[in-house]
Amino acid sequence: MLRLLHWRSRSRHHQGILLALWVEGFPIELARVRAGLPHFIDEWEEMARREIMRAGKGSEATAVAVLGAEMARRRSKAPLPHRARMSLAERERAYAYMAASILGNQEELHIRDLDLPALERLLGLRTGRDGGLSREMGLRNKDGVADRLPTPAQARAALAAAHDDELELARRGVWIMVNLIPTIVKQLLAKDGAKAIDLIDIIDHLFGDPPADALAFLVPTLLVSLRAHGATIEETREHLAALAPAQVGPELAALAGVELTALMEGS
Repeated sequence: MLRLLHWRSRSRHHQGILLALWVEGFPIELARVRAGLPHFIDEWEEMARREIMRAGKGSEATAVAVLGAEMARRRSKAPLPHRARMSLAERERAYAYMAASILGNQEELHIRDLDLPALERLLGLRTGRDGGLSREMGLRNKDGVADRLPTPAQARAALAAAHDDELELARRGVWIMVNLIPTIVKQLLAKDGAKAIDLIDIIDHLFGDPPADALAFLVPTLLVSLRAHGATIEETREHLAALAPAQVGPELAALAGVELTALMEGS
């Protein structure tokens, strides 16, 4: 009951509540999960279209620049807490790179590749002259290629192709990402002292109490990443066996019955 009430306060959608409870380990039918996730992918794509028309008058390049400037000027409603000392121009470049990533504009990401360090600084990953934590935890892979968010089309394709074991692996991955990794990372960062303070603050901001829609976004995002590695069903099952089940406690599961039934019937 408590988790149901919590997620009711964090989502406007029945689908969002069901997906959040599923991520936490409640026994939600996979058919409902598969039916609900495309709704959030569609919303993600529609949001991008709206912002391109509003901020860019139809031009994605203009929208990226305008959104970067708008987010950089926000204070209390900024997407990320402004902990790092940065000029307004640096913040604009950082947020513009973030906007290009969210909108899935590969051309703008290529053009703005040199602005990635500004985003790392905004996220608390880059401090001082030596790069700080970005040397070990930066937004580029070992080959120097910047990480990318999947496009809505990639998310849909991954969801359609994913077998049940892959979906379960993604669920456990998101649960660990939201519930365990922030705590573990903060403990590991404690040794880095002052240069980790900004990143710890960002972690608290992003994972302290995420909305249900954020969990619904993370599932297909992780699915794309999992499928990119081309694991076989047998390998996926091995990963599942090695990964903690991440189930809710029995005392919560025992309370799920009536509340979940009523919620499902209303969706």
